[in-house]
Amino acid sequence: MNDTPFRDTLQALLTALGSNDLVPRHKARERIRDTLAANRRSWNDLVATLHFRGKHGEKLKKLFAMLGQDNGGECDNARQKISDILAGEKRSWRTFVDSLFSASSHPWSDWHGDPATYGDINPLDLVHHLLQRYVALTDHQFVAGALWIVHTFVYHRFTVTPRLTLTSPVRGCGKTTLLDLLEALCVRPLKSDSITAASIYHAVDHEHPTLLIDEADNLGLAVNGPLRAVLNSGHRKGGKVTRYHNGCAHRLIATSDSD
Repeated sequence: MNDTPFRDTLQALLTALGSNDLVPRHKARERIRDTLAANRRSWNDLVATLHFRGKHGEKLKKLFAMLGQDNGGECDNARQKISDILAGEKRSWRTFVDSLFSASSHPWSDWHGDPATYGDINPLDLVHHLLQRYVALTDHQFVAGALWIVHTFVYHRFTVTPRLTLTSPVRGCGKTTLLDLLEALCVRPLKSDSITAASIYHAVDHEHPTLLIDEADNLGLAVNGPLRAVLNSGHRKGGKVTRYHNGCAHRLIATSDSD
């Protein structure tokens, strides 16, 4: 499936098969069949192009082939068996479908066949999986988010620490949910809906937190010079802010991560 729009459509529809709601699930299945027919492909052609890996690969491939049966009961039964396997492996339907379309021999969403490797979990893989489970992003955004979260634990080893900005075209797209995930996964999180420059000075000096600022557009950075200065200073190793207190100069190293 080299046609990107065709591939993306099928991937989205196959993900919808994991819905717990019967109606959208059946609609997705019908749309898959229609899309395949419009492109002169069969369900077997689809199965042949997907990548089934790991210890459950062959079983999942057979069950996936059954999803294309005309008998709705057999289709639902196969889907439930797939869901049971995924639940046993603590994998989401979305992650499973993403792995089917991945050409990589070791995609992050894949599972290994050797049970001895289960205890050797890559932190980056785990963070990437958790993001996929709770929020809807593009593939590149999942990678960027996972890398940024892991970076907060080792930022002192780098010269530059990037900012992570969450934007959306309209309200209700999940920015706050993602921010809650960042708070749960980042090192020493300090989440605030509003914060002053003095608060940042104190927190950075004592705690070296990961600053997670919700509704950052309300901080008035265009006119708040002191706050803008400390946020700008913190992106590069060695950045400092000097302030006087009780007649003494204090230099604060602004090296915290911030959103």
